[in-house]
Amino acid sequence: MRTSFGLRLVLLKKAIRRLAVVLVGCLRKNCKRVFQGALIINHQVKIYLDKWSYVMKFKFISSIIVMLLSASVFAGEAKMSVESVEGAKTVDTKEAKALFDKETLFVDVRLKTLSDAGRIAGSILLDYKNGGFTKKALMAEAGVDEGVVIYCNGLKCPLSAAAAKKAISWGYKKVYYYREGYPVWKKVGYPVE
Repeated sequence: MRTSFGLRLVLLKKAIRRLAVVLVGCLRKNCKRVFQGALIINHQVKIYLDKWSYVMKFKFISSIIVMLLSASVFAGEAKMSVESVEGAKTVDTKEAKALFDKETLFVDVRLKTLSDAGRIAGSILLDYKNGGFTKKALMAEAGVDEGVVIYCNGLKCPLSAAAAKKAISWGYKKVYYYREGYPVWKKVGYPVE
């Protein structure tokens, strides 16, 4: 869809440029003639459209409207995280706090900038998007038989689910998927840093 929109913009720019060149040329010569859909009469420009032009205009305007509507729909919706991850235990904030009290390792998979702005106290940052969440990095913090609570930025952040799937594929047996994540943890008033 981006390609067709970009192509339409290029074609529209070319058409406008071509029309401008024709208009300037004809206005300088004070001419009367018909040129590619523009009727020029003594410094006045009247655009007439044939049947084909109406169809193209309708298609162009309708495609712009469809793109704007679809963009507005997707702009308001962030991708929701999955409710559960196969092989991991999904925990709510109360269960996550119980694991926190047992000193289970919490892994923050958000971007470094978000983690630096605030994270669950004692958690480690393994930035999923920038390649920080690797088997080697996770193994350096916890063995495959140790519990690991993986969280990100709440229900609209799919990173913790993706990270939990990876940890399970690496052989981790006690993976806890904390779907509600940092925003709910902070809202409840649990320890943050």
